[in-house]
Amino acid sequence: MITIVTTTYNREKLLQRTINSVLNQTYSDFEYLIINNGSTDNTQKIIDNFCKNDKRIRAVSYKQNRRDYEYLLEKYNLIKENINKKYFMQIDDDDFMELNTVNTLYNLITEYNADIASVGSMYVYPDESKKDKYNFQGVFSYNRIDAMKELLKREKFNAGIGGKLFKKEIYCCYDLPKLNILRDIHTAYRRYNYINSMVVSGEPLYYFYRHDKNMSGLDSAEQITPEKINQHLEANTMRTQWLSEHMPEIKDYVFYCELSFMISLYERIYRLEVKDCFEIANEMKDNLIRNITFLDEHNFCSEREKEILNGIKNDTRA
Repeated sequence: MITIVTTTYNREKLLQRTINSVLNQTYSDFEYLIINNGSTDNTQKIIDNFCKNDKRIRAVSYKQNRRDYEYLLEKYNLIKENINKKYFMQIDDDDFMELNTVNTLYNLITEYNADIASVGSMYVYPDESKKDKYNFQGVFSYNRIDAMKELLKREKFNAGIGGKLFKKEIYCCYDLPKLNILRDIHTAYRRYNYINSMVVSGEPLYYFYRHDKNMSGLDSAEQITPEKINQHLEANTMRTQWLSEHMPEIKDYVFYCELSFMISLYERIYRLEVKDCFEIANEMKDNLIRNITFLDEHNFCSEREKEILNGIKNDTRA
């Protein structure tokens, strides 16, 4: 009933944990597609060994590591063409999950007849420490508008595709934006625009592995770079423009979420003293000050955000 996909590149030290967490699921009615994006380490050998022992796995290997738009489109179409089951999920090559994760997701999506089901998660770090993320009591069901607002809030689930189960048609229903770097922030809202309902459980079953080589993470000073920040800012602007057109009933809230990201990132850059990003931080400060009236008129900001904004208003750093 389910197609599971992992795309991997040079993850010989982490991939076995990921694959084992899939193959050992209590729910077994799935096919598993592993895409090797031109790895130069022992990744392919690891995949080959698993393929010999489990017929649910099918592997596709590219000769070289590619990240251009043509490759991203080719990979997206490859996944769509190989979703042979009613439901789809994806697990990153450094993540893993509890053994009842797929079964829990399947029960949720079928019981609520939802388009997407999501479970709670944890952040796991190289020192094996853990941090609760999107954990809460109970199960919540959302319509299209409320699911989009929750996606933007990032309080009960994030934009990441991990820890979620989708109806096949939801994953396959949108066009990729023409960019050479595509992350969940570029695609999640486009996907959620086409749902009728979503169900969310706060039970922590999925583990996001957080480390300095995470492509999209902005958790540490080492991860925060001018290039990555500009990519996120561009993606947020694209999201605001796209959602303002496709979901105009929440366009003010969407714009607030773009500004909210700037508030959070500005505070993080100076708290972590990421000096290479001070110039970008000051550009964000100018943008926030220009939009103070909007933020004051719309009561969206949290108390913490209001506190940061007050500091920004009084910040004399050039």
